[in-house]
Amino acid sequence: MSTFFKNLQSRSLTQILLTFVIGLALLLWPHTILQFITYVIAAYLLFLSLRNLTLAWQRRRNTVGRDPQMTLGWILLVLALLVLVFTPALLSMIPIVLGLLILVTGVGAFMNARRPREFVNKSHAPQYVYSILIMVLGLFLLLNPFHSVLIGLRLCGVAMIVIAGRDVWEGYLQR
Repeated sequence: MSTFFKNLQSRSLTQILLTFVIGLALLLWPHTILQFITYVIAAYLLFLSLRNLTLAWQRRRNTVGRDPQMTLGWILLVLALLVLVFTPALLSMIPIVLGLLILVTGVGAFMNARRPREFVNKSHAPQYVYSILIMVLGLFLLLNPFHSVLIGLRLCGVAMIVIAGRDVWEGYLQR
């Protein structure tokens, strides 16, 4: 299990930059990011629906009975419309999911801080502070007293920026 958290904590420079950019975007433009994600998901489902309906329409002469691809196409079309219509209800679950993910990251960082180090004189305090801060942020998102997706996403953006900064700092210390 500790190797899982160790692999989860290791980041390449590209991942650090991507984490920082996404965190900054969530901090500055949470509503725009939410709308963009909603439209991307709906467009993807619509694309899959049209693809399945087109293929089923082309094969209609060769198929006896109902074509499962036609059924799947209609289901995906209805699902794309539901995503557009019920986005606010679906978005209310985002703080819970993000809070859980950030909490797991904080627990992993705490477990990593407890691991014995090669250097005895290295202080564990910054790692403990970081992991506790991330766990508190994850719990805050999980329990989100404001019931606001936008505040939750802004806090997630802050957490992503903090995580990217910590990864840069650890990379600097390891060199």
